[in-house]
Amino acid sequence: MKRFLTKENLIAAGVACGVTLLFCVAAIWHLRHLTGLIEMDETFTAIFSQLENARVLPPWLLLLTLSAASAFGLKSLFRRHQTAAALLGLFVLLLLLALAFLLSTVNGILVADVLFSLVNVLLKGGF
Repeated sequence: MKRFLTKENLIAAGVACGVTLLFCVAAIWHLRHLTGLIEMDETFTAIFSQLENARVLPPWLLLLTLSAASAFGLKSLFRRHQTAAALLGLFVLLLLLALAFLLSTVNGILVADVLFSLVNVLLKGGF
């Protein structure tokens, strides 16, 4: 047990918790303030303004698991290949951020489902 509680492992666990917290808060904040971030017509503004009071639940357990696994994996890679670990770390952060937004639920509805259905309507010439 003492071998696991090293300074490097504690830093990796802290980074994983911090990344998870930051991305969950970012997903909640951006989804609640979507109308201010995207310029839309009056109909969409009225629809998306309801997100301000909606219950937003990001996938915190999945994010924590993936960020912990990547933090511990990148920790060992960083010792040998610092540039590769930094680039891979940036890619993992972007992937985790995308997952935080897409897999969040708003009042029980998955954001990815809504986004993909809107894209499907736009591709078919709707609106």
